[in-house]
Amino acid sequence: MKTRNRVLIFDDDAEVGHCIALLAEHFDVDAVSVCLAAEFFNAVEQWHPTHIILDLIMPEIDGMEVLQSLADTGCVSQIAISSGAGANAMSTAKNTGISRGLNVREGIPKPLTVSAFRDFILGEPKLPSLN
Repeated sequence: MKTRNRVLIFDDDAEVGHCIALLAEHFDVDAVSVCLAAEFFNAVEQWHPTHIILDLIMPEIDGMEVLQSLADTGCVSQIAISSGAGANAMSTAKNTGISRGLNVREGIPKPLTVSAFRDFILGEPKLPSLN
């Protein structure tokens, strides 16, 4: 039997995390949203998320530090970087995570869209444009 998807959202903005968690419910995905590093690392260890959405820029801990810690613990979750920092920063974070052995997928720019969330969680392919 396939394990139900579980997404752990780590964002310093509680409202953003809450909105993503509500979106997850729409797709019948279990979700936990946290704002603090200690809560995040505890949830990774205890809850074993299948997916992680990681805000790149946070006041308490930098997203790159989080990626390093996840790599150090052998995290196997699928990871998406979520940020308004721009494509270059998200690409750098993705490549850094991959080079450390993490399963970092495409980034999810802010503001998050339903289709970007669906593509990450459900792995649904993007439809080709009809140009």
